[in-house]
Amino acid sequence: MDLQGIGAVAAAAAAVVTIPISMLMGRRQMQNAVETVQEQGAVVHSQWRREVRREAYIAFLSKTTRVIELADEVTKPAADGRVERAAIRDQIAMGVAEVRSERFSIELEGPDTVFSAAERLMVASGRIAQRTTLQIDCLDALRYFEDSAGSDPSHEAVQVVRAAGRLVGRAESIERQLDQESTSHAEATAHFSETLMEFLEASNALPGSEAAQRRMHVSAYAASITVPLSARKAWRDAHREFMRAVRAALD
Repeated sequence: MDLQGIGAVAAAAAAVVTIPISMLMGRRQMQNAVETVQEQGAVVHSQWRREVRREAYIAFLSKTTRVIELADEVTKPAADGRVERAAIRDQIAMGVAEVRSERFSIELEGPDTVFSAAERLMVASGRIAQRTTLQIDCLDALRYFEDSAGSDPSHEAVQVVRAAGRLVGRAESIERQLDQESTSHAEATAHFSETLMEFLEASNALPGSEAAQRRMHVSAYAASITVPLSARKAWRDAHREFMRAVRAALD
């Protein structure tokens, strides 16, 4: 075989070797490209999932905070000096329903640690709503007793108004002490039962089912805010726990 023939055979052999190598290199480059796309997709998906969770957490927090804001409006008079308590009652009921609705989004998005914390904050918000509803009933009852007394200082309702004022004032003082953890529950509630009995005895003098129902509203509110853990402190504790869980989930 002459030199030209040998060169042709060598070139053909080199081509045969080069083709598989090129195919392997091309396959490896394609695999690298696929892996890169997959990694980028995972990063994008993680960022998207994080944003979806973040929006769900913010929506839930917004609804629970709104319940607290509505509770604060109960004793905050408007420009004309009146408080539209009936409207606040309806808004709080709607607010609690919205908290429950947003809770389902967190259950869907997770993680379980955030969902568990959200459950506790939802329960605490429900306590605030219940306390506020009882407070509205109590304030309406006090107005009923005041209207019953009218301008007659000897009217039996006057004694009821005074006793009710002492009872509610005592109960709210107990709640503040428990909220600030400035004393024990036993110390804070000492003599509360005496104040309650004073109100019940005075209000029993008023005849009629309407007076009896109003009496129950005042008593229920007073009793509801003298429990060992105040509703507001329970809400704050649950809120802090939820925020810790959220930060851990988003880090």
